[in-house]
Amino acid sequence: MILNKEQIKEIIPYQEPFLFVDGVEEM
Repeated sequence: MILNKEQIKEIIPYQEPFLFVDGVEEM
């Protein structure tokens, strides 16, 4: 399942979700 950055930010409560998003995009 591929999530958009907006969906990931809603799911992940971290203050800096972009760090997680960048890691997912590299995978």
